[in-house]
Amino acid sequence: MLKRGQSEIVGLLMIVILLVVIGLIYLRFSLSKQPSGYSDVRSSIEANNLLKAVMKLTVNETSVPDLVEECYQTPSSCVHLGNELALAIASNIKPQEDFKLVIKADDKEILRQGTCEVGMAGSYITVREGVIFESKLFICSK
Repeated sequence: MLKRGQSEIVGLLMIVILLVVIGLIYLRFSLSKQPSGYSDVRSSIEANNLLKAVMKLTVNETSVPDLVEECYQTPSSCVHLGNELALAIASNIKPQEDFKLVIKADDKEILRQGTCEVGMAGSYITVREGVIFESKLFICSK
């Protein structure tokens, strides 16, 4: 009779140990860090949001889209615009990140700032007087 009780306890103990092992395996996988695609999507959203915020800035009471249009019409004004945009972007990204901003008007590049080659991208498109202005911001690690 004693042997039968011992074998039932051993069986119950094995079931409990098995459940604990399964629980630990589940916790390990559920608490592991987010998939790598998650950080890529987040970085892309951050790049997009930063570009939208920069495009809503005003410089000397002139909106950035107006300055972009002025840059298209008068290329000498692009230097000032590029410097202002570079300052605004650089002050809003992490110290270990770099950026590249490219602005095109009807597929003709009118402004390029930064040195980033490959990274997460955000884009912003405006149409003014029949001209399509496309701004792209790339954020990458240094």
